[in-house]
Amino acid sequence: MVNKLNVWMPHELNKNNVMGRILATNSLLKRHQNEPFLKQIISGDLKWIVYNNKSIVYYELLPPNKPIDSNKHGSQLVKSMPAIDQKLLQLANRKGVTFHQNNVKQQVSLMTRQKLLQLGWDVLLRPKYNSDLAPSDYHLFRALQNNLNNKTFSSLDALKNHLDDFFAQKSQDFYERRT
Repeated sequence: MVNKLNVWMPHELNKNNVMGRILATNSLLKRHQNEPFLKQIISGDLKWIVYNNKSIVYYELLPPNKPIDSNKHGSQLVKSMPAIDQKLLQLANRKGVTFHQNNVKQQVSLMTRQKLLQLGWDVLLRPKYNSDLAPSDYHLFRALQNNLNNKTFSSLDALKNHLDDFFAQKSQDFYERRT
């Protein structure tokens, strides 16, 4: 195990995992050559922030100490649709949503896959085992964590206001170039 940005990850991949990565990568490259899709990607994870390469699209503050399960994850996907429709009208109506998510239980469960199918979202192929950190882990969430360090909030509303300000202050360049 190796510590990457305070997350313990397996140090080496076995041969099957390497082959899975190669197959997924080749598939995505061929797909992009046939039909460019990179600007259609919406990313999300268990921190429950949905974003693309231009801005935060939707986020939700979860109640403290409440675990996220497949039901909650599905309801969050549905709740994010109006924000996608409003902020990314061209994406939602013309090209469709290409969704990128982590391979955690709640996001690959049968219930979640059925919800994504109902929404008509295309889910990016990802290797079953992926030890890398998502770009959001070392870019967006790292900046957010640094911003939140040593801060306390009197209420969820105060936290939400702070997050709204944090996201509003980030330029499109922050999301595109990750600077």
